[in-house]
Amino acid sequence: MKKLILLLAICAFSTSVFAQKARVYEHFTASTAWGKGAIVPAISYTQTLAIGNKFGFRFNSGVRFTQYIIRNGTELENTVSNKNRSLQLTSNLRASALNIPIGIEIGNRFVAVGVNADLLGFTLRTEQNGDSFEVQNGQKPENIVITPAGFNFLITQKGTRNTQFYASLTPTESFTIRAGMALTQASFNTSYPDAVDATIIVDWDSFRESTLRPFVALQFNFEK
Repeated sequence: MKKLILLLAICAFSTSVFAQKARVYEHFTASTAWGKGAIVPAISYTQTLAIGNKFGFRFNSGVRFTQYIIRNGTELENTVSNKNRSLQLTSNLRASALNIPIGIEIGNRFVAVGVNADLLGFTLRTEQNGDSFEVQNGQKPENIVITPAGFNFLITQKGTRNTQFYASLTPTESFTIRAGMALTQASFNTSYPDAVDATIIVDWDSFRESTLRPFVALQFNFEK
């Protein structure tokens, strides 16, 4: 009897959810986070499953390309060995990442609140030489280079990632403005050739730039 009641309850819930008119949308979004030593523009394509009209839930995922530009003078913190050792940039440092974001929103036709985060992806490994930074509380190895970390994982907190917490306003069905705070991070590895055998590359240390920044996004919506 209890199993029958549970089954009926599940069926009733499922019927109620789909009776609320589930819809699928496509979105093209351009966003920019800024402040405290970096600017982080991004473009993305996502699809959203929207369930319910009055403060319903919306689940979304897709692809996002992020260009992380860290300004001259910014300090990169150490993430591995010596917490006192850091890098002071003497020129701009860039990281370009392609990620799969996931997100959830709750709201109605006009306003909503939500969060999305880069689940996983990879960063293009474009290296810069040691002229782009100085080592604080340490000695810089000869011929050292700095390279963005290759893979991005939300669970392990590694790589180049973008997590956005926001409120949104949709004045028309085809256009949405989002604004809030973005937790952005770019990770870098440093290495240098061995003094005896230059074909051997020695991993030196890892660093990152990470902080909470304001962001604004313009989103264009299309119902499938």
